[in-house]
Amino acid sequence: MAWTRDPIFIFVLFGAALAVLHGTRDAKSTSTIDRRVVVSEADVAWIVEGFEKRWFRPPTQAERNALVRNHIKNEVLYREAVKLGLDKEDTALRRRVAMKLESLARDIGAAQPTDAELQAFLDENADRYATQALRSFEQVYVSTDKRKAAAKGDAGALLQALRGNPDQDLTRVGDMLPLEIRHPLIRAADVRAQFGDEFAKAVFALPVGSWQGPVQSGYGLHLVRVLESKAAEPPKLGEVRMQVQRDLMLQRKDEARDAFVDALLEKYDVVVESDLVTLDEAKE
Repeated sequence: MAWTRDPIFIFVLFGAALAVLHGTRDAKSTSTIDRRVVVSEADVAWIVEGFEKRWFRPPTQAERNALVRNHIKNEVLYREAVKLGLDKEDTALRRRVAMKLESLARDIGAAQPTDAELQAFLDENADRYATQALRSFEQVYVSTDKRKAAAKGDAGALLQALRGNPDQDLTRVGDMLPLEIRHPLIRAADVRAQFGDEFAKAVFALPVGSWQGPVQSGYGLHLVRVLESKAAEPPKLGEVRMQVQRDLMLQRKDEARDAFVDALLEKYDVVVESDLVTLDEAKE
């Protein structure tokens, strides 16, 4: 039902649950129930699961017994520490508890998206999921270190020779460079990593099929022929569904957390006794 997806309804329900839990705990603090520690089957299963994730094997009986005893010890120590007020001055503990509440708010407040919502999110963020443009090319290197001032003229003459005989043996022309002469379909980022940003931009702007240049790189000059160009393709939901759903859920969880915190802050009268802080600017 639509109203069950309403953030206001979710937060009201969540707040009611917290109020009941808080009231129950307050009642326990003044009764003997506070002295009763119950370790359920679910607790034991959770404890065992944590052991298995860490050690990649189930615990022995002795280890299981020790794990449960340690769980009970920690629970008792925690309760006694809270009674003594030790939690109130522990910034790390307060932050951990706050983070647990934030995490709970994120999980409760984020509804699973429908296909229509996934498609809308994909349409709004198409660039994030689109396949990248690709180029395959071959290059002939002209060393500026070796040829000095003659490098540019030599590159021009070599360009004319290549255009006159475009399919000649490229291993016999130009200068030596410890990089491949021919590159299969490759992303701009990979071209950039090998030849530099200026060269990559030029290669992805060149026409297909003819020798062009000279193109500058960190090594010197290059004559380049683009062999194939593959444009970036818009994403299809069926191909990137898991990615889109994960990203949308993360966004929704962050929005649910922020809305929950904002709703809680409305209930408090916050006073900051310092002229060095402006709360509106301090919002995360």
